[in-house]
Amino acid sequence: MALGRRKKVLFAAFTGVAFLGLLELALGLAGVDPLASRTDPSHGFSGLVPVFEHEGQRYRTRGSARGSTFNDQSFAAVKPENGFRVFCLGGSSAYGFPWGARAAFCGVLGDVLAAAHPDRVVEVVNAAGMSYGMHRVSLVAREVLEHEPDLVVVYGGHNEFVEPSYYGQIRGRGPAGNALAVALAQLRVYSAARSLVARAQSARPPPRPSDLEVRRWNRIGVYSPGDKRRIADEFAATLRGVVRRCRERGVPVVLATVPCNLRDWRPERSVTNAELTDSERRAWIEDLSAARAELAEGRFQQAADRLARARDLATDHAETAYLLGQAHEGLGHWEAAREAYAAACDLDASPVRRLSAFNAAIRRIAAEESAILVDADRTFTEASEHGLVGFNLIEDYVHPTLRGHELIAWHVWEAIERAGIVGAPGRGLRAEREWFDRVVSTRPPATQQGTAPFSYNQAIVLQQQGRHAEAIAKYREALRADPSYVAAMVNLARLLATAGERDEAERLVDAALALLPDDADARIVRGALHGDRGAWDLAMEEYRKASALDPANPQALVGLGTVAARSGDLAQAADWFARALALEPSHAEANHNLATILLAQHRPHEALEYLERALETRPDHADAHHNLGVAYLELQRTAEAVRHLRRAVEIRLDDVSFRYNLGLALLRRNEVAEARACFERILDLAPDHAEARRALESLRGRERPPDGADGRRSENEG
Repeated sequence: MALGRRKKVLFAAFTGVAFLGLLELALGLAGVDPLASRTDPSHGFSGLVPVFEHEGQRYRTRGSARGSTFNDQSFAAVKPENGFRVFCLGGSSAYGFPWGARAAFCGVLGDVLAAAHPDRVVEVVNAAGMSYGMHRVSLVAREVLEHEPDLVVVYGGHNEFVEPSYYGQIRGRGPAGNALAVALAQLRVYSAARSLVARAQSARPPPRPSDLEVRRWNRIGVYSPGDKRRIADEFAATLRGVVRRCRERGVPVVLATVPCNLRDWRPERSVTNAELTDSERRAWIEDLSAARAELAEGRFQQAADRLARARDLATDHAETAYLLGQAHEGLGHWEAAREAYAAACDLDASPVRRLSAFNAAIRRIAAEESAILVDADRTFTEASEHGLVGFNLIEDYVHPTLRGHELIAWHVWEAIERAGIVGAPGRGLRAEREWFDRVVSTRPPATQQGTAPFSYNQAIVLQQQGRHAEAIAKYREALRADPSYVAAMVNLARLLATAGERDEAERLVDAALALLPDDADARIVRGALHGDRGAWDLAMEEYRKASALDPANPQALVGLGTVAARSGDLAQAADWFARALALEPSHAEANHNLATILLAQHRPHEALEYLERALETRPDHADAHHNLGVAYLELQRTAEAVRHLRRAVEIRLDDVSFRYNLGLALLRRNEVAEARACFERILDLAPDHAEARRALESLRGRERPPDGADGRRSENEG
């Protein structure tokens, strides 16, 4: 009886396996490729899918990663007897973005080594991955050590705050879960099933190659000083592990520190964790706001004095440190400027650049583990005017310019030759810069790897610096090169909507969503466009879709709150804004909009906290300054009200509501002449403004106008 049951089980298992095999064969004949041929199911986090695959007599970058995550590289499957093989590891800076492998420092290094050692077959392989942090570089290092390297060069540290949530999920899945995901990805049946599910969920076309590999979030979260220390420790431990594995194999390692744009790149996000009293917070915001105006007017000493006071109050606020750097630069205090810019980079609450702690770890590990150190960070500082590294050597925030790559290559090559790793240079050649420059000058001129990503990258730089017209031009340039570049479409649509060119913005968003229906950012922009023309139901629908697609996106929740506020449901709106702030406590719009609701409910004391938080993140937030002035008016604190209302008017000169409330606040302080000028200017801008006309008439009749602000708070922002 038991034997019969066992036979039945075995027969059923055999039948199932046979059916699966026949189905796999049929799908193969039908042209269905396994998922693993198109993507890495663990996106580079598991180490189970290799970067390089065997192809004839060579190893070559795996097809699905080629050109999107890794450069197309190859090397001999059997290493020549006189071969010298180098692997360069790191992120997009080592990859050579946006130029590609030929222009990257490892491409330059390969040509120079080959010229210096004509008796050796030199292979310098660029194994750097786009957006690869040290946790993934470590997995690539394990792989390349199986390919007989003579040297490994590591240049990384900018991507340590990328993909924390996804990386946590992969780690939580464990080795068995990752192995199962990779095994399933080898099956055509699994691939076909995934395609059917995706087709049922939406009409989304197959993803473009650039969407296949790297899971880099568009937004980097807010990191506390403790978070940063933890990640710096993880970076150091992982890097040390890479060096030790290489040393166990007898492979020397070059560790390079990583420079970044300090002078010309503002911090991504500024928050303060300092426990400030109300009076200290007000003083800090006042100094920060006034200093920005003084910087714009070239009054650098006054700005420096104010910013020094502000920094002493909020020592962890990145924008304060950055502006202090600008003030010191204006005064010619170069070392103080460099220190302030470096502090701003380290204090950035959403770091997209390395922290100085990472470079300190690289230097320390090189010394302790007998690795060769190339201090590119120090080199870039020495090569920059007054030691201020900016766009002179960095394309954007972290990616070296062509000159920057050549500078790194020179120092790496010099260190290799000095260590004698390759052997004596040909014909008695010494590692001299003049000879290096001659070799480099004979290389073919670098061409952009792809005009679209290069233009897109430049647009991001310009947009981040507030140069929107130039950013728009660069996004258009990217789309001329690649009309299906969804990220460029969405960013361009957002800027065009802000500039009032809504028709074109709508066309771009529609095109983006036709290509990627589940792009949350595109749906947020579409929601804002619906809101601009009063289609609140449609706007709500888009924001809901965006929030469902990306639950960690605070901007979708801000959009939902804005729509609810417009419809009069202030309780629901406040809930949406509070949920956005739970995700991102420093979100300027969410703080401002929640404060606006509190003001509408005559709760000015509670509104103050949120308005001040909004100004921490965006010191030039005109509506926040205005509404803070309104709150202070309601609290009978006219001196503070006048300061913030004046700042609001400075930022937005033609806003009649700002001017009217400033006029009322000035009258409370008996500053009649300036108040009269406010009301007269309002009538120049809006001749039918009845309240301003009545205020002027009351002044002429020596009557006091109605007490209090006119209640015109700035509207919620989408």
